Amino acid sequence: MGTCVRRGWFGDISMDAKHKNEGSPSALAAAWREWIAPVAVAGVVALAVAGTVELADRGDGKPAKKENSAKQTMLAARQKSAPRFVVAVRSPGTAVVVRDLRTGKIVDETMPPPQGRRYHQVASAPDGTYIVSSFGRQRVGFHRLRLAADGHATEFTTLPRAIAGVSAAWSDMAVSGDGDRIGYVTYRGTRARLDVLSLKTGALRSWTTSLNGRVGDLSWAGDTLSFVWAPTPVPGGKAAVRQVRTIDTTGAASDLRASRAVLALPKGSDSAVLSRDGKTVVTGVSDESGLGLTAFSAADGRQTRVLRRFPGAAGLERILTDRTGRYLLTISGDGHVYADSTRDVHTVFGTGKAGVADVAW
Repeated sequence: MGTCVRRGWFGDISMDAKHKNEGSPSALAAAWREWIAPVAVAGVVALAVAGTVELADRGDGKPAKKENSAKQTMLAARQKSAPRFVVAVRSPGTAVVVRDLRTGKIVDETMPPPQGRRYHQVASAPDGTYIVSSFGRQRVGFHRLRLAADGHATEFTTLPRAIAGVSAAWSDMAVSGDGDRIGYVTYRGTRARLDVLSLKTGALRSWTTSLNGRVGDLSWAGDTLSFVWAPTPVPGGKAAVRQVRTIDTTGAASDLRASRAVLALPKGSDSAVLSRDGKTVVTGVSDESGLGLTAFSAADGRQTRVLRRFPGAAGLERILTDRTGRYLLTISGDGHVYADSTRDVHTVFGTGKAGVADVAW
């Protein structure tokens, strides 16, 4: 089947039936290289740590109001510094690994996945745990990982909830600020479905699209779920613009065209995150001076503040928040690991076969 172009609510969309998006080990590795992995030293996955960048809306240059801080979870109130550990799904989904950001060393590895399944995604939860997804037999299951203060796993349990569908190389997951809802993206070929699952009740709501492309970079702000829409490129055509869009998860579940366009990502940026108050989108802007971690208004797309700068002009591959929404972990395309914008720190995931399919902070 050939490739055609369809104009839809996201713009020009390629309908390439030959695109592979299966949840196989090779597809997982390919997706990491294409969408997440830096492109410097071969086999090295490098994270650029943005330090203690707070995501409160400060476009007016004034300190964040105390009442905004009061709305944070108790965990956020207690947490005075950025997390020390990252949790990663080791490609091709055979283990969940905890690493110390300060040393780069493996602290713990969880048990292997259930028979006939592979781990796919991981996301931090507001109670200090992590939710890990596993996929097999057309179903996505979920597991809860709890760490001790030293990073060792103290709990790894299977949750009694699941969703039907295909967890593929482009899938993504995020846990809501109340800890109850999981946003998860499954695929039918290259067409995404956005599911919202309640861990308490098992209630499931789904938004679909007939267009081809990736729905990723999920982040929650109350009942609002944001995502980055990346249309499937059109061979020989001009590059498609990635968009940050938001959807009200309390509204009627239907087509993803119900989502609202918030921001067209700057050139060189593949990722963005929405602040917990829903007012600010943070992404990367690259120019001759390097990569600027930049805040934009979610209301009108206006640039409000450059939060931090990194050397190099390789662009932004991915950006993550910690469980409190206060601190940022950014993955740049230059293959170096920075702390406080200037100092090289340890490589987080090493080299060779120790690749990752997903990571949470």
